[in-house]
Amino acid sequence: MVFARKGKVAEARELGQEAAARAETTDFLYLLGDVYFYVGEAALLSNAVSTAVIAYKKSLSFHEQKGNVPSANKVRSLLEKIT
Repeated sequence: MVFARKGKVAEARELGQEAAARAETTDFLYLLGDVYFYVGEAALLSNAVSTAVIAYKKSLSFHEQKGNVPSANKVRSLLEKIT
């Protein structure tokens, strides 16, 4: 997200996709939820709303599976704002 906030959105999105690919090899739901949240943020900052929605939905699913209510609520709120 540091890249995205400094205007280097393409780099942020690329790193996010790499992180998501690596995270997918684990069963660490908290990590998966966070990675997809940041992928969604980077996508949103580059105006790729449909990509952000997909990433946020994945993030929400992982946080719900883990039972991480605060993070799930945060993602749900963002989804409501952009859809």
